[in-house]
Amino acid sequence: MITRLLGASGRALCVATLIVLPGLLIPGVSEDATQFALLIALFLGVLTIIEYTSPTPVMVEFRDARPYNTVRFTMLATLVGLLTFALVDARGGLPTSFHLYGLAQMLGSWTDVAYSPVRLMTSMLPDTMAPDAVAVMQACAGLAFVTALIMALGVVLYFRILGWPNRRVAFNVHTNLPMFDPTCGGDVVVRLRRGARINLLVGLTVPFIIPACLNMFGAFFEATGFTNLQTLVWLVALWAFLPLNLCLRGLVMGCLVQLIEAKRRQRYSEIQEDGLLA
Repeated sequence: MITRLLGASGRALCVATLIVLPGLLIPGVSEDATQFALLIALFLGVLTIIEYTSPTPVMVEFRDARPYNTVRFTMLATLVGLLTFALVDARGGLPTSFHLYGLAQMLGSWTDVAYSPVRLMTSMLPDTMAPDAVAVMQACAGLAFVTALIMALGVVLYFRILGWPNRRVAFNVHTNLPMFDPTCGGDVVVRLRRGARINLLVGLTVPFIIPACLNMFGAFFEATGFTNLQTLVWLVALWAFLPLNLCLRGLVMGCLVQLIEAKRRQRYSEIQEDGLLA
């Protein structure tokens, strides 16, 4: 119990630190925005402790399927960290000779091509938006987009090298997929395969759907003028992270289908051998 509590506390500290990082590092973030981030960090930290100390899962998927959640958190932390330090560099806050914001501007100009997600993120902004704000969005979106592509390739190679998930490690569907009820009817394999395809499809379309939603709330962004850079960091980070998360979930569910089918074939073979021996 103590070991579980210490592990849950460590995870909660990592989550809380990630939430408050942009507000603490980016110059010019208002005190109210920082306090709001602290409140969210406290809430998510307590929720993480409750989730990981509970003997049965509540909401967090793949809780006992390492290193899935570690990889997901690392991807989100990488996106938030890079965007945060890029904006800090834009304000002249980095004491290094490496200009991260300049790299972000270069990536933004390279990826801002016709029909690309980065072009949609910039074109969906109101026409009255200041050019500087559009440039910041382009740079952040380009940096996040390229980083997400690199991480997607890295994660696929990482899981391929690990051979995860595999038959040597037990996989508890109830613990790792608490929202999935295998007893509600229908073949589990068919439902998992359908869920995998849906996650992959939605994950590939999310980068194009979010800019459309951004256009719906154009008046809000026009009013704020992106003066709250903390909001900008989380907006762009989630825009890049959600497709990664959904596609990764779809790939893992597809791997589970293969494991279940292999286990079934093995079981059927054993039954047939027992019948022949009888």
